[in-house]
Amino acid sequence: MVLGAHEGVAGGVSRAFERAAEDTAEALQIFVRNPRGWAANSLPDDEVERFRAASKATGLPTAAHSIYLANHASPDRVLRRSPGRRWRTSSPAAAPWGSPT
Repeated sequence: MVLGAHEGVAGGVSRAFERAAEDTAEALQIFVRNPRGWAANSLPDDEVERFRAASKATGLPTAAHSIYLANHASPDRVLRRSPGRRWRTSSPAAAPWGSPT
């Protein structure tokens, strides 16, 4: 069984690998953006490169986590549709990192 950790990205998403190592995790999960809001910021290219280098160096399986606001089962049509639009904006954000979505 592979045991992983949902690690914080404070100081840069690439730092999540250090935290996973400290926790002796065998896999890593991170948010690709603010999990509590709809707005998304792009990452600087140098941080994406640091993430890729850390990913390659550790070899940890990595997954991207969706935002908390996503509610695909809501009876409210607006809430049900918003996550789909937001997922389309956060999902491509994970792709440059090499993380599955």
